[in-house]
Amino acid sequence: LKNDYVILTLLFVLSRVVFYKFLPFDTSSLIWAWQLLDPLWLYNLPLKDIFLYLHMQPPLFNTFTALSLKIFGDPTFFWEITFFILGLLSVLLTYETGKLLKIRRYVLLPIIVFLLVFNINFIVYERWYFYTYPTMFLFLLYTFLFLKGGYFLAFMVLTLLIFTRATFQIVLFPIIWLFAFFFMRSGFKSVFLSSSLPFVISLTLYLKNLFLFGGFFTSSWGGMNLYRGIWITGKIIPIEKDCTFLKPFSPVKDYKGYFDYDKTGITILDGETEPYTKRSNYNHIIYTKVNDKYLKLSFKCLTKEPYRLLIMFGVSSLRFLKPPFEYLREFSAKFKFFSFPYMVLTFLFIFSIFLLFADWKNPKIAFILLNLIYYILITSFDPGENNRFRMVVEPIFILSFAYAINRIISSKWILSRVQKWLGM
Repeated sequence: LKNDYVILTLLFVLSRVVFYKFLPFDTSSLIWAWQLLDPLWLYNLPLKDIFLYLHMQPPLFNTFTALSLKIFGDPTFFWEITFFILGLLSVLLTYETGKLLKIRRYVLLPIIVFLLVFNINFIVYERWYFYTYPTMFLFLLYTFLFLKGGYFLAFMVLTLLIFTRATFQIVLFPIIWLFAFFFMRSGFKSVFLSSSLPFVISLTLYLKNLFLFGGFFTSSWGGMNLYRGIWITGKIIPIEKDCTFLKPFSPVKDYKGYFDYDKTGITILDGETEPYTKRSNYNHIIYTKVNDKYLKLSFKCLTKEPYRLLIMFGVSSLRFLKPPFEYLREFSAKFKFFSFPYMVLTFLFIFSIFLLFADWKNPKIAFILLNLIYYILITSFDPGENNRFRMVVEPIFILSFAYAINRIISSKWILSRVQKWLGM
């Protein structure tokens, strides 16, 4: 097994030596990604302001970015090394998780080599500074730790996920409590007690936003994202003279006539445009009110026309089938020839996930399925970028495929045919 770690590490390093020559590390998200504050604010403003007064996104990734800028000035090399390490650890963690699922070595090792180490999606996202790749690593680490029985550490990683991506919500705690109650009766107490402190820490983020911005959320974009998803399903008839005539994420100036707000004296809450990028500041205080308005209209619309949920799920599913690298147009053009074979592989992944349901009584398999279902459902409400969202669970898809192959090989029918062929 030690040799396997050496093999995986060497192949990972060699593949990166080759691919990194063609893929320079991309930090352009500092300029165009809405999820990040303006780089001048990140560099100049106190970390306290960024952590406390960021409402558009959970604060951890922006805070990490700001800290990197303050320490290094140009942190490109630091980020490049960090993402390289996350990639290597993700490969080794996927292998370790496969062992926990009792996947045979001769099945697991080649699948990880060909479908993960040399997977162009992993390489592309490893070369792009954004929260997708760190989130993928954290989700994999959270899964591994829980399956291994390190419940406290698993829940602490879940807390990091909640502070990093709005996709992960505190509702996962009671969902896992229910799961443990029904699938892990003897371990329920341990799971519940281990989650207590991480739950309280996660709750502080919601309480911070409730106290400062009047909303029990980790991101003030939830309503706008949901409304944007509904908009994809067909035109919405808004209330007359209402801000919802405007598309979600319109500039601050367009919303001014519809909402009253006071200046806060906090730069990232008062600035209508960002100083460097010159785009609208989506962390402006007005968006906390805009989000609430869109959220109410979204619920009203879905109550009257629930069929839109099915359309949203259909659109997001189609987007989910596309290779994650296609989200980034520059890389999409370079690796277009990978698109079709990757979509074929995607259908194999989906088939593998269905095979997992045959072992749903196995607590480890049930836990993986539970988290996959949660993630796929919650990302369906924002279907526009679902191939990027998919990247987070890509290692789990690969593990599901390896588990399915292992299960097929292990079946008595297959074994009897192999033994007959070998003359055993």
